[in-house]
This record gives sequence, structure tokens and C-alpha cells, in this order.
Amino acid sequence: MSSKPPRSNRRVHSKSIERRQRILDAAARALAEHGYSAAKLADIAQEAGTHAGSLYYYFPSREDLMKEVLLTSLDRMSEYSDSLEADAHLSPIDRVLAFVRLVIDQTVQPDDHYLRAYMRNGSQVPEDIRKVLQTRRQRMRRTLTRLLSEAQAANQIPVHVDANVAALFIIGATSWVGMWYQPSGPYPVARIADTFVDLVLHGVVGANGAVTASQLTNAATSKRKTVRGR
Repeated sequence: MSSKPPRSNRRVHSKSIERRQRILDAAARALAEHGYSAAKLADIAQEAGTHAGSLYYYFPSREDLMKEVLLTSLDRMSEYSDSLEADAHLSPIDRVLAFVRLVIDQTVQPDDHYLRAYMRNGSQVPEDIRKVLQTRRQRMRRTLTRLLSEAQAANQIPVHVDANVAALFIIGATSWVGMWYQPSGPYPVARIADTFVDLVLHGVVGANGAVTASQLTNAATSKRKTVRGR
């Protein structure tokens, strides 16, 4: 005896999944374009092709809908960073650089409303949602930290670099690209990504390492002592 549900039930279930996805997509666009406070359920429902009241059939509250959008964005990034970690065809440092390029590329893509929604609203949501997002962010940070540590083990990154701090720096710097990038501006996405990759590899000083961070610190300390001694 077949245990499959009737075909009509499967069609209803499929339509329900599709409608839920349309609602999520519409909410992502609203968050990306208008922000958490200004995103209206009526507008989201209209774009999704349904009524505002029916949204509660899929999401218990407005906050749950918004949280789902932001978590979806983080999950996408985490899944990709996890796949980079498992890619045996890339060297450790190439995995790190691929991560940098991905975040920049996805952040400025005009059609990826999910990531733009997160970049715009990640720090503006209520505290209970922010705590959930923080847990997901930590997963991505831990993955990038491991990638950096593996690059250190392969002698591709200096051992004195704190991998955890470096991961936080990379995530923070790349995430802000979406706040200042202008599609009509002078910098194409590829050039921005190349510049960030170069900065990750060589820093501002350059590949020759003419001045190290410790040398700069020592120079600043010596100057302060000289000033105080006058």
C-alpha cells in the first residue's frame, strides 16, 4: 500500500512552499530598500501576491518574518564558507581570498536583497533577534578563523597574525562595502575585490613589507618618549 499523500495534497503543499518563498523574497526586498522600521507588511504581502493577514499563516509575527530573512542571508554565507573549507582544490590562502571575493560580490549585487537586508538591518533589529544573528555570525567567523589558521600552518600567513582578529577584520571590512558602493561610481566590483584581496595579502604598506607593524609601534613609542623628554 502506497504511503505517498494524494497528488492534490502534494500540489497544495508545493504551492504553500512557493508562497512562503515569495513572502520571504518580498520581505528581503523591503528590508533592503526601506529598513526594518519602515518595511510594511501590507507592501510585502502585495508584492508576494497575497493579503497581509495571510502572512501570519506562514510566520507567527512580523519579527519572525524579518528574522527569517536575516538568518537566510547568514546561512547562505556560512554554507559557502563551509564549502570553501572543504574544497581540496584550493590552497589555504586561496580559500581565504575566495571568501573575500564572495562577500564583496554578494554584498553589492543589486538582485541579492537578502544580503543587502542583513547589511542594512543587522544592527537595527530588536535585541532578541540580534542575539540569534550573533550566534550565526560566530559560526562564519569560526570557519574563516580556521581557514586563516590553515594558511598559517602552510606558511602563507605570518604566524604572529592573530587569526581570530584577522577574521573579524575581514568580515567587518568586506561587510561595509555595501554601505558605500555605488553601481554608477568609478570602481567596478572586480576592482574593489582585487583591492581588498591585495590588502589582505600585503596590507597598506605593500608586499615588500618595508615597515612592519611592530616597527611602526616602536617608532611611535620612541617619538612619545622624545617629546616627553624635552
